[in-house]
Amino acid sequence: MANELNIQLDPFSDSGLTLIAKGFNPNGTQLGSDVTMTEVGSRAYYTASFSLTSVPDGAYLISFETATDFYGQGVLYVKDGNELDLSDIETEVLATVRETNIINEVNDNEVKIDAIDTNVDSILVGTLITIPNLINALNDLSESQVKAQADQALIDYDSPTKSELDSVETVILNAVSGLNNLTQQEVAEAVWDYLQSSTTVSTSMKEAVEKILINANLIPASI
Repeated sequence: MANELNIQLDPFSDSGLTLIAKGFNPNGTQLGSDVTMTEVGSRAYYTASFSLTSVPDGAYLISFETATDFYGQGVLYVKDGNELDLSDIETEVLATVRETNIINEVNDNEVKIDAIDTNVDSILVGTLITIPNLINALNDLSESQVKAQADQALIDYDSPTKSELDSVETVILNAVSGLNNLTQQEVAEAVWDYLQSSTTVSTSMKEAVEKILINANLIPASI
């Protein structure tokens, strides 16, 4: 048992009162007997102890009054035979709410994780089945099919036959041989008779050289 009942009144007008406290059950009946309050100093702060040993858990209205006047009221919270402070109740309620929220969050996370696991399992199963099937589908060509495709590629290309190549070679060799039918004399005569009109002089190379020789003979041997 401790100072369960406390009230602060006006220190300028409410000091020195004969103050009592009365407790009431939720049904309105009085809880136990009147309790005489004790003033601490002369500050109108009154306190008293209230036996809670046999008081059931719950909230009880406390009225502070004198024989003639009412001075206020409060609520006494009892749990396990002891006063429960309001802050403790708030803490307990908050803890309960927090615990509930945590449990709900954990449950939500478990549901999400289960959904993720299901989706991942589905993806893995689909991957393990689909990908090998796709790979196996790529390996369905036989050796005969590959050879047939290669043969068809050569047919489509239509490469020349050996006889066709030999014929072309003969034509080329004949053309080359036709280019080499001039003799040395024919080459020399062709150069010698080449008209300089094709260059800068209207006579042949032979005539030009002959004129140079004639002019050279006209030059005295000595001067």
